[in-house]
Amino acid sequence: MSHRNPGADRNIDPRILPNAGVRSVTVSTDSDVSKFLNSIELSVVGQKLGDVGRVRAASLSGGVVKASIELGFPCKSVHASIREQLAEALGAELILTRGASDEDLLWWLSYSWSRVEDSTGEGNVPRSWDQSHTLKGGVSLRWRQWDFSLAGEVHTGWPRTELYSELLSQPDGSTSLSVSTSRRNAFRHALSHSLDMRISRDFDLSRGTLTAFLEVTNLYNQENACCMEYSLAPDGSVAANETHWLPLVPSLGIVWRF
Repeated sequence: MSHRNPGADRNIDPRILPNAGVRSVTVSTDSDVSKFLNSIELSVVGQKLGDVGRVRAASLSGGVVKASIELGFPCKSVHASIREQLAEALGAELILTRGASDEDLLWWLSYSWSRVEDSTGEGNVPRSWDQSHTLKGGVSLRWRQWDFSLAGEVHTGWPRTELYSELLSQPDGSTSLSVSTSRRNAFRHALSHSLDMRISRDFDLSRGTLTAFLEVTNLYNQENACCMEYSLAPDGSVAANETHWLPLVPSLGIVWRF
């Protein structure tokens, strides 16, 4: 039996269709159909069908090949592929509070420990936003029509990867740049801490209440490191620059409730 393909004007890749000519593919028996199918290369995994599966049944009728195919992949490669997308997160938190939102004095204090790691070919490494220890606290005081609140946070610096560079002298007198990195996220930024403040006052109006407030983020303008930026220096070396989160940021606003 044969299957004709009169529309084909180009050569067919013999790796995919080993028995193909310019205009036809000839299959004489069901056994040849299976052999033909097994020889097809799967672009997704870069392997031949016969290496990662088997043809359970195949038939050729009216120029159409029908097949039942069972696929299977080596466990090691599948597990490695899945593992590279996995992460592990562990943590615990302790919270202490006193007062309620409708009381004049409210304070809270919390401590949390956590570990977040990505699974890689090099083993488990800290995720880029992993912070082992975090301490948070705040207080809110209401006096007549005034509200005062402070909230602070201290946490372990985020992981980072170190970049190393070296200028190498070449025999012809020129220089070349050699760049390498440490193990992923093997280092950490410095301890991060900040304090935010909010003051507000309520004004009773004939229609509703007007609240005016002042908020200050990062009250004492702490430079908390977040990231590293690299650039080429004039001498051809790599210059590292540590960037930071928001500096002191004040904001004013009003809210009218009616």
